[in-house]
Amino acid sequence: MQSSGIDGFVYCYDSLYSIVFYWGITTFRLYSHQNGGPKSTPLGVLYVLVVRFGLIFAFLAGIYVKLTDPQMSQAMFSHLSPLVKIIFTWEAISSIIIFVGYCISMDSHRSRHIKLLISMQLLDTEISAKFAHVRWRYNRSRSKYLYGTLGIACAYGLISLALMFDSTRCACGYVSTILIASAYSVMTTTVGGIAFIHIALMDYLRIRFRLIIKLVGQQYQAAGKTAGVDSIELQRNMDKLFQFSKRGSQLLRDVNDVFGSVAAFGIFYDFTHMTCFVYMLCQKVLVHEPWDTQYAFISLHLVTYFYKLIITSIYGYLLQREVRNPPCRRSLL
Repeated sequence: MQSSGIDGFVYCYDSLYSIVFYWGITTFRLYSHQNGGPKSTPLGVLYVLVVRFGLIFAFLAGIYVKLTDPQMSQAMFSHLSPLVKIIFTWEAISSIIIFVGYCISMDSHRSRHIKLLISMQLLDTEISAKFAHVRWRYNRSRSKYLYGTLGIACAYGLISLALMFDSTRCACGYVSTILIASAYSVMTTTVGGIAFIHIALMDYLRIRFRLIIKLVGQQYQAAGKTAGVDSIELQRNMDKLFQFSKRGSQLLRDVNDVFGSVAAFGIFYDFTHMTCFVYMLCQKVLVHEPWDTQYAFISLHLVTYFYKLIITSIYGYLLQREVRNPPCRRSLL
């Protein structure tokens, strides 16, 4: 797709922001500049608040029903060791805390987040206006962000559902089991969705920094091949590219400001979550428990967290490498 900067930007990222909006994390939608840009509405805010309350209420209601019914409680907890009970208790508490923490952080940074997206839209538009030969490959980026995120989110959601059904021993109390499994899967999947948006915006900046470097090289090549090149025009183009680089560096700082808190929450949650589940897996191996479905569900559950950790590190490293290029590095000074 070769489209204008603003329309292409919305085409590329709107689906990701729609997902986290409908799942209750962000209170605004992404629109083109002609339609007012990213914005939130009272009806949209009300919808998000209802979703948030509904998820937390469903999760707690399901747990309450399990604990207060002797038969369900016996089926769910009798086979667990005291330490595993503590792990599941911590997981239930931390999943609510991290979900609420993400919601509060996204709400507190909403204005800055919206300004960040507007600045990104305008950067693409101005680059296209100044260098008309630039062709944006938004369809490729959209496929990478949207389908990759949806694929991981669906896989994680299904694995989480299966793990919760297996852990709650749903031979009785199907309604409460569905409430617990569904609410847990949606809350934790939504938290992961914000992490993938963070990755997508880092990749956005990486591509723009790389584009600026290529445009700088093209300007020098044009100056070397054309003896009568207009030095004033060349200087103007170089100054403009330097300004774009400075704006990219400012956008990087803005991305860190908007997503810094949720990234810290996410690192803490992922560390504790993976530590607890790895312990559960190792315990099953050390006591020579027979192979069962829980081995597979816990292993697959951990794979998704390892994937998110690895992919975040990779994109963070690639962005840092592009920023270290001379024009980009000077713009940070």
